[in-house]
Amino acid sequence: MLMERGYGVMPAEWVVKETMSPGFSRIYFLEKGEVWYEDSVSTKRLTPGHLYIFPSHAPFSIWHNPQSPIGCLWCHMDLFPTMVTELVEVPIRDNPELYHLSAAFYYAVVHTREEEPYQQALANTLVAFFYKEGVFAQPDPKASGWIRYIRDHCTDNTSIEEISRQFGYTPEHFIRIYHEKVGMSPCQYRIHCRLNLAIGLLKSSLSITDIAKKVGYSELKSFSRAFKGHFGMSPEQYRKRDFSRA
Repeated sequence: MLMERGYGVMPAEWVVKETMSPGFSRIYFLEKGEVWYEDSVSTKRLTPGHLYIFPSHAPFSIWHNPQSPIGCLWCHMDLFPTMVTELVEVPIRDNPELYHLSAAFYYAVVHTREEEPYQQALANTLVAFFYKEGVFAQPDPKASGWIRYIRDHCTDNTSIEEISRQFGYTPEHFIRIYHEKVGMSPCQYRIHCRLNLAIGLLKSSLSITDIAKKVGYSELKSFSRAFKGHFGMSPEQYRKRDFSRA
């Protein structure tokens, strides 16, 4: 799911410091700049002309030399069920298909800013390319059906017992095999989907209370607690972020 996107040169004070797992991946089509990446294992200078997929499930930092600032096409995406735990690097010009995909995505972001369905379709094509090329491992076909169902109905309050019966399992068996194949329980994934949906709504004029209700929470306190536990900040703090930055 495409969450944010943009294109340009970042200001001198730009830096990314993810002290917790962000729950989504940043994807940069790096054009220029002296840019550095650091995680718990290594420090690496990034190479212009390459695509980078940053961890969704590990802390990391990115910074640049203000005298040679980063310039890139960028997006933030929820790639679940793929969990990115380390930096992924793919040369762009060595792969004609990726080069043309990135060119189409650039045009969509720069020239059709308000046409979100079009941009989402291109982002989905990009993810399909990653699977085809073996950048990501293919998800289990059976698990994909479960994931799709919970994602599409994440704001409902359907019980896990009812969902389990729809797929022909007892609740205990469904929860166990879901966790084995997906890496989290059905309830945890539903929360993951709700909170990522809330991120998009936080850019609107809706109140935090109304957003909580729209994503399936009857109580604001429960929503705020879940949001802060997932993203490391309150919905109010997240809303104040500068969404024009990579």
